[in-house]
Amino acid sequence: PDEPPYKVEAGTFIYENVSGMDAAVRYLESVGRNFLAENNRSRRDNIVAGMNAIRDYELMLAREMLKVLKDCGATIYGVADEARLHERV
Repeated sequence: PDEPPYKVEAGTFIYENVSGMDAAVRYLESVGRNFLAENNRSRRDNIVAGMNAIRDYELMLAREMLKVLKDCGATIYGVADEARLHERV
């Protein structure tokens, strides 16, 4: 077909990207399986639990890092309020 949107093609299929995404999703799912107690849960539940577990771990690391930096008198630029740590990148 010569008319959009049927004219538009995605291009060459990039197998490496698909493989990488598959590995990332499988990793998140495996992390999530370790943090959910129920046996009958969906793949989505495992992935969300994995993402939440990683977020919680990163927040714990950020709190500890900010504590150490504040204790040694370092100037902290950006978000330093513990209640807003989820806003840090």
